[in-house]
Amino acid sequence: MKRLRLRGILIIAFLIMLVTSKVSLADSIESIDTNAVIEKDGSISITQVWKANPDSGTEFFIPMQNLNHMQIEDFTVSDEKGPYERMDPWDVDSNFSKKARKYGINQTSDGIELCFGKTEFKDKTYTIRYKFKNAVTYFNDYDGFNIRFVNDQMDPTPDKVTLQISLFDGKLNKDNARVWGFGYDGNVNLENGKIVAKAKKFDSSNYMNIMLSLNKGIISPNHTSNKSIDTMVNKAFEGSDYSYDDYKNGGVYDKGGTPTSTIDKIFGVFTAVMGVIGASLGIFAIVNPNRNKNIKNVGKVDRKNPQYHREIPFEKNLMANFFAYNGKENMVQNILSTTLLVWLRDGNIDFTTSHEKSAILRRDIEKYNIEILKEPEFNSDYEQLLFSSLQEASGDDVTLTEKEYKDFLKDDDDFLERIIKSIEKDGKKFLLDNEYIENSRGMFRKYSYTQKGLQEAALIPAFERFLKDFTLINEREPIEVALWDEVLIGATLFGKGEETLRQFKKFYPDYTFGSFDRDIYTSYWYLNHFSNNTYSSAIANSQSSAGYGGGASIGGGGGFSGGGSGGGGR
Repeated sequence: MKRLRLRGILIIAFLIMLVTSKVSLADSIESIDTNAVIEKDGSISITQVWKANPDSGTEFFIPMQNLNHMQIEDFTVSDEKGPYERMDPWDVDSNFSKKARKYGINQTSDGIELCFGKTEFKDKTYTIRYKFKNAVTYFNDYDGFNIRFVNDQMDPTPDKVTLQISLFDGKLNKDNARVWGFGYDGNVNLENGKIVAKAKKFDSSNYMNIMLSLNKGIISPNHTSNKSIDTMVNKAFEGSDYSYDDYKNGGVYDKGGTPTSTIDKIFGVFTAVMGVIGASLGIFAIVNPNRNKNIKNVGKVDRKNPQYHREIPFEKNLMANFFAYNGKENMVQNILSTTLLVWLRDGNIDFTTSHEKSAILRRDIEKYNIEILKEPEFNSDYEQLLFSSLQEASGDDVTLTEKEYKDFLKDDDDFLERIIKSIEKDGKKFLLDNEYIENSRGMFRKYSYTQKGLQEAALIPAFERFLKDFTLINEREPIEVALWDEVLIGATLFGKGEETLRQFKKFYPDYTFGSFDRDIYTSYWYLNHFSNNTYSSAIANSQSSAGYGGGASIGGGGGFSGGGSGGGGR
């Protein structure tokens, strides 16, 4: 009996080890960093560095399914110990040892695959080099390309993806180049004479396509077309967040000389209107508490060792806090997010999801929308202006999608200016009427805090301290759940909403927000998700539509040459 029991234990242990080993056998790619140099003849020399940890299989591979007019030349692979030897033809079915320190090209019905042996099951750095011959096309107005540098559907997917593009001789800048990125959540910019593209995150649905338009005379491409570069741009912009109108207009320049367009400013607001993205993306600017463009004597506010204060200062008036806190544009996202949260609490709006077929991903993707339920009681012109924009943008139904709001804002060039003026006007009026501020002489700052205003303004750091120490306070002296709604609203106003909600969940997982009868934690996440996608689109739809750099577009990039789908380890 003991022998049978021992045998059973050993079998179970063996099975556990077997399962565990299978789970652990998974390749990982920490990063793929690509450096591309545009040569005089329009070829592009690629150096791609993979930091990976192979754990199974025999090889890594890169499918090149859309070379089109391009050819691959000068393909080599090396690692920390030196160059690999070419295997020609490449044998996909060779074993691990035969592929070690070997590389080659595998011909497939879809194109070719650049292959190399994994060589060792440990942390490795592989350097892949090759040349895209005829990469840049000579159009009749500009030179340019649209190339996929990193594929989607890789397995494993790289955790980090970056790309740098430079000229063999000279610098790329806004005077001679325009650039757009597709397929990933991140940015593409002209920096220090180079194009720099970075993905914030990268999953199997992401890819990195870069489209470049280059002025004539910089290089002399061998591959020519008698068409305009617009034929390439139009195809790439399909399904993207970029605006063809902004591309054609070339954007405008603000006083600081930074390329931008009206849409850039408008979408800065939309990122705020759609939620608390400042907290989730970390884009709130650092505020100097002793500076304020509206109020002269803000430096006299007592900020030393503030006591706890549990309510939103200035009688909970959002516009007054906007004007008093710093009066700068980076506060707009806070107040608009807070306004939406109040409307969510009061049952004026809801956040819903819908599913949409993605032609690129070939599957349904989840979209986040705002559902307009009923008109709120307006306490200011600003609130009415904001709600009216949501209603008008939603069209005939009551569901507002990201695309509908973007399209609406494109047609309303003055929205940002009107919304900021409205907030400042309402906030200033409240502070003046309630004797928190008074007119003051001076060229730049028109108002000063009264003594009453200085005392009230000191409650701002006190309230911020309360938010910061909420967990400690609640453990010491439990706060009535009935007050939590106001705390969350105030936290959102001061850019601490997501952090505060996490603390709420620790104490009260079943917390409900006002008349909102569903899970506020999930809905708050919906709000952030909606905002994040909109933010990426907004940046892409602004100065980046004109090609001066900015946010990449999650979709689009069709008509590309180069890679395709798949790749990774096998």
